[in-house]
Amino acid sequence: AYIDLTWDITENFLLGGTVRTENYSDFGTATVYKFTSRYKVMDKLTFRSSVSSGFRAPTLHQQYLSLSQASFSGGDIVITGLANNFSREARLLGVPKLKAERSQNFSFGVGYNPNSDVSITVDYYNISISDRIVYSNEVSRTVSGVAINNTSFFINAAKTRTSGIDVVASYRNIGSKKLNLNLAGNYTINNELVGGW
Repeated sequence: AYIDLTWDITENFLLGGTVRTENYSDFGTATVYKFTSRYKVMDKLTFRSSVSSGFRAPTLHQQYLSLSQASFSGGDIVITGLANNFSREARLLGVPKLKAERSQNFSFGVGYNPNSDVSITVDYYNISISDRIVYSNEVSRTVSGVAINNTSFFINAAKTRTSGIDVVASYRNIGSKKLNLNLAGNYTINNELVGGW
């Protein structure tokens, strides 16, 4: 299901909104949204902002990959491995099935067009991602008489936040209108782990 609405409140002020919901066979339902606004100051200067959500589904290898590796340590053979979240080990340890990573996004920017051939945009963004899929520590435990040794899992266990500034400048129709120049840059203000277990 999908709905998209745009409203020109005035000639210079626009609001927009989109909501989408989908049902996936392997990890459930996902609903995302995006709300945008734009305000023009004359024809040369534009302010814009948006608030949105998003998701990233677990990949096939994160859901189903299993592997074992044997190595020598102190004269002994040590088996380490990765068990998927549908495995017997996951059920015994109570490791839940993976769910989608979720994001909350905010951006604010300004666009400047001094003439028809030059444009400059500067945008600030802030992205928060929860339920990030990470590789767990190795677990060694005996549960219901079953020994689980040096086994890891993919789990939803981290939250991150990233913020920064994007700058894009364009100069078109240079010379005989055959050359266009584009310059783009990004500065990351913050990229941090803000939660997890």
